[in-house]
Amino acid sequence: MNLITLSILFLFSSTTYAQESVISQLSKQELELINKNEFVIKETKIKDRPWPEVTLYSVINASALESIALFSAFDKQKDYIPGLLQSSVVKQVNPVEIHTQYKMNMPWPLSDAVYIHGSVLGRLKKNLSSYYLKWYLVSSNVHRSVKGEAIFESYGKKTIMRYKSLIHPKSVFASLIKSTMMKDLKSSLMATKEYIENTSTKQRVTTNKYCKKVLDGLGGKFVW
Repeated sequence: MNLITLSILFLFSSTTYAQESVISQLSKQELELINKNEFVIKETKIKDRPWPEVTLYSVINASALESIALFSAFDKQKDYIPGLLQSSVVKQVNPVEIHTQYKMNMPWPLSDAVYIHGSVLGRLKKNLSSYYLKWYLVSSNVHRSVKGEAIFESYGKKTIMRYKSLIHPKSVFASLIKSTMMKDLKSSLMATKEYIENTSTKQRVTTNKYCKKVLDGLGGKFVW
C-alpha cells in the first residue's frame, strides 16, 4: 500500500463519524426547551474525577456549516469567550487536525491555565451536511486530561449542537469550584452561540472565510 493510498484512507476514517441523531437523544420536553433558546445540560459523574462529564444541547440560528466553521475559528475565540486571554493555532498536523494554544483566566485558587488542545474536524456518516469537532489535551499546566466533542446537526435552517466535555484538573481544590466551572462553561457556550448567530448574520465575509477553511480542510487542503 503506497503513501497516497494510506493518506486517502486516513482522511476518510478521520473525517467521517458514525453517530446517532442528536435529536433522538432528547426528550420531547428537552426539545421544547432548546427550541425556546434555552440550554439543556446533563451531568454524568465519573469515578475518581472531581468534575463530571458535561453534555449541553442547544439550537443555533445558523446552518450546520456556518456553526462548525465559526465554532472552529480558533484564532477568533479569544475575542468573545469570557476569560480567554489567548487562542492561536500553533501546528497543523494534517488537513483536519490542528493544535491550538490557549491561556485562560481561572478562578482563585487556581493558576491561569496555559494549555494546547488538539482538535479533529469531520462529518457525520449518516448526514454529510452535519459536522463534528473532537478535541484532546496535548499539554497543560492545570489539566491532567481533557476530552471533548461538539456535534453540529442540521435542523431545518438551524442547527442542533451537542457539546460534551470531560476535564480532569490537577488542582486539589477542583472539587470546591465545580459550581464555578459549570457557570463558566455555560457562559462560554452562550457567548459562542451568540458569536455564531451574530457573525453568520452580520459578517458574511468572516463567515465565508471560515466556511471555506472547513470545506477545504475536509477536502484535504492545509488551511492553517
